[in-house]
Amino acid sequence: MVQILAVTSVKGGVGKTTTALSLAHGLARKLEQAGSTESVLLIDLDPRGECAPCLGLDPERCVGELLLGHARPEQIIIRTDRSRQGGPSRPNLYLLPATRRLEMARTQLLADVAAQGLLSGVGQLDSSEQPALTARLRRLFAELRQVFAFVVVDYPSPLDLFWQAVYYGVDGCVVPVKSDYLSVKSAMAHWAGPADDKLAAVLPTFVRRHQVLTEQTLEELSRHFGKERVSRPVPASVRVAEAPAAGGLTIFEYAPGSTPARAYWSLVERIYDGRI
Repeated sequence: MVQILAVTSVKGGVGKTTTALSLAHGLARKLEQAGSTESVLLIDLDPRGECAPCLGLDPERCVGELLLGHARPEQIIIRTDRSRQGGPSRPNLYLLPATRRLEMARTQLLADVAAQGLLSGVGQLDSSEQPALTARLRRLFAELRQVFAFVVVDYPSPLDLFWQAVYYGVDGCVVPVKSDYLSVKSAMAHWAGPADDKLAAVLPTFVRRHQVLTEQTLEELSRHFGKERVSRPVPASVRVAEAPAAGGLTIFEYAPGSTPARAYWSLVERIYDGRI
């Protein structure tokens, strides 16, 4: 079963953070519906730190402190439940928030790796040598596995050394791809398709059906990644953008019966049932 999942994209503006938020909240709801007392953790590893405000939260601490060894997970993790303040009820969804301070932490961590001389000749982390950054993230993920049923990681463009460490520690990756020419080509160039065993799902986003280019890009994704890897497309909809602006809501809270919500729920169910 995919327990720790990274949501990442090569290009910006493809709905990465929305996808991470929707998956984390959706999985938490599935557990709640099943009567489980288990919880879901959303980790924001994007220095823009958008997960917290999109959930209506204003954190004081940053996941960067944890990565640098300056704090323990329980000191940084916050509840996303806002029912006591009149907001949405999310009893089993937690967040490791990011702030702008994460960028400084990332810079320091990568400088430490370079100083240790643990970079391979092609400028990538050598996993066989267990560099400090990779080992630290693996320890963190191993610890979180004991506490949370699912962990969803919101990660920016996977084109840096920090991503190498994250990649080694997660079980699978969900890649949102905007249904336009450049986004599709970028995803196909970066991901090897079915040969990449950590590629759990490709999620077409901002889809406008019945347009020739859209249908062509969807067909191209299916050919490259395999139909079983391409999830139900998320249509372009103003409701997706309105949700966080409406008091920090997810799509399941703001427009639960909408087509985007049903598309995200389809992916949630596939992950929850172990079908990816």
